[in-house]
Amino acid sequence: GLGFAERRDLIEGNPDDDQNPIDRIAKDAIWSVTFHEPWEVPIREHDLWLDHGFPTGPEATVPAAVQYGPKRRIRRASPKMLAFFEGVFRTLAETTEDEMDSGRWSKTVGTSAGALSFQLTLPDILEPPSESDRPRSFNPLRSGAALGEIQKLIDRQSFESEDELRDFLETEVVGKKLPAPSLESREDQALAMAIEAMDLSGRSGAAMARKALKLDPESPVAHLALAIHTRDPETAAERFRDAVAAAERALGPEIFADDVGHFWGLVETRPYMEARKGLADCLWASGDHHEAVEHYAELIRLNPNDNQGIRDHLAPAFLALGLIDEADELLEAYAEDPTASHAFNRALLAFQRSGDAETSRHMLDQAIEVNPHVPDILLGRAIMPAELPDGYTIGSFEEAVVYFLNADEAWGETAGALDWLESRVDG
Repeated sequence: GLGFAERRDLIEGNPDDDQNPIDRIAKDAIWSVTFHEPWEVPIREHDLWLDHGFPTGPEATVPAAVQYGPKRRIRRASPKMLAFFEGVFRTLAETTEDEMDSGRWSKTVGTSAGALSFQLTLPDILEPPSESDRPRSFNPLRSGAALGEIQKLIDRQSFESEDELRDFLETEVVGKKLPAPSLESREDQALAMAIEAMDLSGRSGAAMARKALKLDPESPVAHLALAIHTRDPETAAERFRDAVAAAERALGPEIFADDVGHFWGLVETRPYMEARKGLADCLWASGDHHEAVEHYAELIRLNPNDNQGIRDHLAPAFLALGLIDEADELLEAYAEDPTASHAFNRALLAFQRSGDAETSRHMLDQAIEVNPHVPDILLGRAIMPAELPDGYTIGSFEEAVVYFLNADEAWGETAGALDWLESRVDG
């Protein structure tokens, strides 16, 4: 549904304020229009819904408009307020992506109270947050672009020896701010805009990605940025496929034949690698598990060094699908991996092979030593954080959260695995 308030801070609040949003409205009021199953709304609304012949099947939902006021007082909407909400929803239903990307648009729509006019704005598009105000996580494409700029600097020089190259890097690159990237061509402008879009959140990121695509419809990074900002899984998968296809066209067929084994080391391959990983993640989340595994496995084949951490997704995927031999081969290939992901996947594999045996118990004990937080999260005893961690250290709670997100299904699909884990932890 949607929330309505007279001031933006009543909805958003201060990110550093732990106070419940409802508790912040002691002197104000906010409206909420939410959708419910027909039997979840007040009887009067339910009866009105039936009187008007609206659908009541399995897919039907009934809107309910409620005001939360001072002292948690609840008030129902008047006919005038209902007409206002109706108008807002009709306006949104008729709004195009281009209108939202503009940041401000107007419409006149029909309602139960007659024609009403609305002007809507998206403040973060009209005034995007400054670079210093944006949370920025590691972006491999941004770092790849920086390496590309360094390569351009090198290409403009003429070195007679490796020592001259090394001296140049130490004096002109190390510890120095790189020059701004060249934005002379539409392709360069689109690339810079698409990388920027990946660091933006919500509609503002999607809007910038679409602008980049208009500049360069063949930009793999622009396709990737738009896919990342797509919430609908089916549409997101299509956009990740578009990004993969655009990256394949940009790379050409020769690189897939000549450079297998060290793909990530080539900066130009990173949009392809990130797009294909995004596609695999999206397919797994939407239930297309076997196709997702094919993409994960191909990424490992192209880059066995696994800079993207694909094995943390692929190993539990194999285990969830009961592909024990494939999981064993993958885990053995990275036997020196010191993470909780590797340790707990080995323990789960041993349990799938032998059940509650000495070998599996020993591996589980070793895994718990690597990260004692994992069992509590897998067993539902720990509270998951509101936001996903940007990174983690080995043995940390954040590492356990990341492992849970990748491997929860594998443990849940393995008959008796969670009971075994619980008995080992409590016993």
